[in-house]
Amino acid sequence: MKRNLTIAICCILLICILSGCQLAHKFMGSYEDKLIGVLITQDYLDIQGRLYADVLTITSTNEETGEIHETEKIVFSKLIGIPYFSPIVGATGEHESYTATMSDDAISNGHIHINIGDDHNSKTMTGTIFITPSGTEYTFYINPVYQSTDGSVFIESGDAIFMSGITAIGSAMSNTLEAVTSVTENGVTKTDSFSISISISVMPFPEMIRIVQMSADNVLVSQTDYKPGEVPEIYSPEADTAYIVIETHSRDEEWSAILTREIFDRGNEHFETFYARTDGVCIKHWTHLTWE
Repeated sequence: MKRNLTIAICCILLICILSGCQLAHKFMGSYEDKLIGVLITQDYLDIQGRLYADVLTITSTNEETGEIHETEKIVFSKLIGIPYFSPIVGATGEHESYTATMSDDAISNGHIHINIGDDHNSKTMTGTIFITPSGTEYTFYINPVYQSTDGSVFIESGDAIFMSGITAIGSAMSNTLEAVTSVTENGVTKTDSFSISISISVMPFPEMIRIVQMSADNVLVSQTDYKPGEVPEIYSPEADTAYIVIETHSRDEEWSAILTREIFDRGNEHFETFYARTDGVCIKHWTHLTWE
């Protein structure tokens, strides 16, 4: 299969920094194979034709009733990448068929919109991968994932988003895959449309998270520093704390210090922070607030 590589040269990157850049690819397919999402890799998939996914059975036990439940997870076990696809899981003795979402922590701001009509169904998926301005070269291959009518899921090699040299805070590129399939039965045509958009966006490199607790009189109650990724999943402010300030200490593309602050009061139930993986991908970390 021909290796397709979309290279953003300096002038294109400059446009991306100012207004963003989007690559769009449209597919017209048979009703037998439907585009259901993507697997994002940092290496080109040197495969011929299709590579089929594995179906894993995940067993869980209800702690209250002791009942054992089995669910299916569809994975490409031979590949390293970021999954973001939405297959239909077939019915079993325990459940009817349903639409699942196979995703990864690297996908931030993920949204799925489904519209079902008499003669037309549509599904739209969007998500963002945040990366640090490390000055290194980033290449993300957006590999399309399909599902056949027999339920099997497979992947094919896709195009790349390439970012190098200019990686200023806020620069971004995106790739959109769109597909339309249709079938006619008894003179009636049913159409399915699908669209998935993946954005790659540069954010400051997070170095430290500080949680500052303040009283109603704006007096400091306490403050605690955390490494990114080590902020507790559940945080309980002290009884006399009226609001908290989340300070994020980070670095820009020139390694200059950046400080951002967000305020959360008793009307807020959670806050978000980020930490960077070794590959430069930033993961969103959620913390639930339990006020006394």
